[in-house]
Amino acid sequence: MGSSKPLGKDDLLITGTNKDQIDVLKAQLSSHFHMKDLVAVSYFLGLEVSKSSQEIFVSQQKYTMDLLKEYGVLKCRPYKLPLDPNTKLQADSGTPMTDPELYRRLIAAKHLLRYLLLAPAQRILLANNSAVELKAFCDSDWASCPMTRRSTIGYCILLGDSPVSWKSKKQHVVSRSSTKAEYRSMALTYCEVTWLVSLHKDLGLQDLGPVKLYCDNQAALYIAANLVFHARTKHIEVDCHYVRDQVKDGKVNPCYMNTKSQIADIFTKIVTTDQQAKLLSKLGVLNPNNSKLEGEYKGSQSESQQKSQVKNRRK
Repeated sequence: MGSSKPLGKDDLLITGTNKDQIDVLKAQLSSHFHMKDLVAVSYFLGLEVSKSSQEIFVSQQKYTMDLLKEYGVLKCRPYKLPLDPNTKLQADSGTPMTDPELYRRLIAAKHLLRYLLLAPAQRILLANNSAVELKAFCDSDWASCPMTRRSTIGYCILLGDSPVSWKSKKQHVVSRSSTKAEYRSMALTYCEVTWLVSLHKDLGLQDLGPVKLYCDNQAALYIAANLVFHARTKHIEVDCHYVRDQVKDGKVNPCYMNTKSQIADIFTKIVTTDQQAKLLSKLGVLNPNNSKLEGEYKGSQSESQQKSQVKNRRK
């Protein structure tokens, strides 16, 4: 595993596999700036980091606990899903809040906090024994916004079996079909993949090979492979050119994935409780059982069960 050192109030993090070179760099920086060496990283920009010889775990337990205490939900019953699947929020429904500033500060519904109450120490596994390859997953929820009918798109990108980038957002324009919404999601994912490949080359990983992009929309995959434009794709022609150029250059390899196995589903829509647990497992998200939270949910797994689950999550 590499060595990581945060320095000073500017939250500078230095990482690498050669401790001597890290020490040289720190000495050079210290000759120009006043710095304090905080030794091995354990807390960085709100992220809690713990590591062993085989893996690194990243969580936001302290930040989560602070939110739960501030808004008085510690003794509430936890929820198993981040949002109510039967609720569709609209701007012109419900009762206006007397103090909207409270919502602006929180930027989340109370339902979401009660979901976080289920596992405030939930963490991401970054393992060093998985394959050095990038895999991308993209998805869309077509016309999901009841007010604008804009689609929600999302993606996640894994390095080996560890998540390194993910995003969920509402599209800026309305897509006239689920295929076009999915294709725009593919284009957005390719942009992120391009940046990550460049970043990894700077870090010394030169030969990552074509990045597999998994999509559950057959029509979108056909458009990526079909070199003939037609009227149906004219208004997404820029995205089509960009995606096809990436495919033609051998930088990406679009692949079909069954909807039930699509990891990116968790970023675009509310899934069932069982599917939520399955997708979190595939993402390497674990729930440690060492939390001392008052009234916490008692269904967390043992550490050995979690590691076994991680090993089998790609099966």
